[in-house]
Amino acid sequence: MNNLLFQTQPWQPALHLQGDRRILAMLLVQLEEIEEQSDSLEQVRTALLDRITSIQESQ
Repeated sequence: MNNLLFQTQPWQPALHLQGDRRILAMLLVQLEEIEEQSDSLEQVRTALLDRITSIQESQ
């Protein structure tokens, strides 16, 4: 289907560039979300290690 679309419409670099920009913007948003998740996981990891250390010290 995409091949048919490309064959019937002339090449429009401006539209292609807009598509690339949209994809890059979506990827940046996803990257920010992943970084936030990573930070959250690091906080949980630190809290768990602190808890483990606390338990070991109390024994």
